[in-house]
Amino acid sequence: MATLTSVITGSLKAQGLRAGCPPLSFNLRQEDHSVSFISHPFNASVRGRRALERATGHSVTTSGRRSLIVCRVVGAPLRFSSPSPVGLWYGKKSSSSLSPTTDQLIKLYKDNNIQKMWLCCDTPHDAQDIVENISSDGEANIQVVLYIPTPEVRKIAETPVPPAANEWIQLIANYQSVINYVCLGDVDQMNTNDITMIGTAMDRIPSTSKVSTMLDVNIILGSYDPKKCPSTYRFLDKFNKLLREVFNRLAGTSAPLFVKIFPYFAIPDNIDEESIGLDNYLLEKLARPYMPCDQLKYKYVFDAMVDSISCAIDAMHFSNVDISVVSGWPTAGSKKEATIENAQKYNKNLLRYVKEAEATPRKTKCIDHFIFSMVDEEQLPPDSFDWSHFGTFTLSWNNKTFPRTQMDC
Repeated sequence: MATLTSVITGSLKAQGLRAGCPPLSFNLRQEDHSVSFISHPFNASVRGRRALERATGHSVTTSGRRSLIVCRVVGAPLRFSSPSPVGLWYGKKSSSSLSPTTDQLIKLYKDNNIQKMWLCCDTPHDAQDIVENISSDGEANIQVVLYIPTPEVRKIAETPVPPAANEWIQLIANYQSVINYVCLGDVDQMNTNDITMIGTAMDRIPSTSKVSTMLDVNIILGSYDPKKCPSTYRFLDKFNKLLREVFNRLAGTSAPLFVKIFPYFAIPDNIDEESIGLDNYLLEKLARPYMPCDQLKYKYVFDAMVDSISCAIDAMHFSNVDISVVSGWPTAGSKKEATIENAQKYNKNLLRYVKEAEATPRKTKCIDHFIFSMVDEEQLPPDSFDWSHFGTFTLSWNNKTFPRTQMDC
């Protein structure tokens, strides 16, 4: 993907202007969606400005004299030069004042070059409105993970299938070019009576679709302890039969198991910096290793959580199940570590982790990462106070904590 520098420089060369004179420096301004840069005066001539306008799609103003000219690209919101390697969760558990219109939603993803959307809607009608608009927007290169809530999954498994539940099936069949994966509910909301249900629901989704489900590391593995060696973890007995049914269906397919990995919830009431420091939870690059395990060393709680799931899957003799992750950090909550600053750090570090293709000490590599969530979902149940404050964008759609893809300038 071309960067802003290469786009501008390439356009200038194409216009026959002086080669080897790219803009010298850039300054992004989120508040007015502009980018300023210092350019050679030849590039800022009338001909050069027109070339820059064609290259960026925005108007260009100039000021300055002598050897350097300051140019400013202004106009429509600036789009980022390369796709974000992480996706973004969008859920509908927010009030109408917080919820964007469908046009606003798609525009936010496009302006921030987010090409993976986790879509969580209570009804097929709400989901169809969004998916249909993504499909018809020629500029929206967005692939969707369609999450169907557990109560709706139970309806899909009924015989006969209720008309409302059948709308989910038709939605998936009609928009397979946009819907990359289908996630059927949360395992932690299911019980032993749902073993047949999950299999039946999977069978009723179009066979050409990639179908999976989701689980929460904290619930499936019991009370998670970041100091416990990942290789010792096993799934709770009450979930084994249900998970075996799921893993049997995932084996040999390209659909991953979706896992919620939230180091924030593993933080004790009082962090012992001598044992596991906040840096270990925040994915900080300079965090020191805190746990030896099976001749391996862990410095990220995130890695330990992922490997705990991987080890539990291996223990059930399903080594070919891929993992995709949903993660994030709250800006407010029940712990003092729930701050905007820490959320910015964690999400930025997660972006770096993904861009650098880091793997866990056990070489577990997640195939997709989604940040939870786009906006604060304040209509979640009352006992979900922390979960209601993971929003990465504000009410006016300004970025709060979503990590920016760095421009190569």
